[in-house]
This record gives sequence, C-alpha cells and structure tokens, in this order.
Amino acid sequence: MNSFNFNKTHLKKQTFNIELCHHLTLNTLSHYLNIQLLSITEIYKYIPKISIIIIAYNENPIIIKNTLQSILMNTTLLLFNNNIKEIILIDDYSNPPIDDNQIRTLSKIVSYQ
Repeated sequence: MNSFNFNKTHLKKQTFNIELCHHLTLNTLSHYLNIQLLSITEIYKYIPKISIIIIAYNENPIIIKNTLQSILMNTTLLLFNNNIKEIILIDDYSNPPIDDNQIRTLSKIVSYQ
C-alpha cells in the first residue's frame, strides 16, 4: 500500500520510525507528505516546527517572489497543519536594498530591521 512499511503504532511522540527517517530527508519531505503520507494525517503532529530561512544578496525581486511562491506551493500540507513556523527573508546588505513592496503581496512582514 505504501512504500514505508509502518503503521500508527510505530509513531511515538518525539521519535520517528527509523525507516521513515531514512525516507524523509529535507529535500523530499514535502513530496512524500503530499503524495505518499496523505492518508496518515496524524504524522503532522510528530513533525517538528520548521523555519525556512532565505538569505538574498542583490537578488532580483522576481526571483525572490518566485522562490516564496514555490515554497508556498510545495509545502501546502505542512502549512495547512501548522508545521511551518515561519519563512524568514534576510537581505544581506544588498545594494540597493530589496524593495519589500514587491514581495509584500505574498508575505506578512512581522518585523523589518
């Protein structure tokens, strides 16, 4: 039925099934959650909160906007289940600084420094 070979008894708070850990790397996490683990909704409470940090230096605002859109599209289930705590965009002293008005439509700026 699924390629992971585990059941709900294998999942315990604060621990993961070893086989599950081997399959859920950072690069494949959202892919596996969106496709193969869709039926196991309890899995989300065992996934720790995730912070995504994007550091940009003299990056085109369109690329930053596309990056944010890609994150939002590819982590839908994680966002829906409140597993993503925050997405932080850091402007590493770009010249000129990133214009936050071009990105504001996709984001809620909590703090700006």
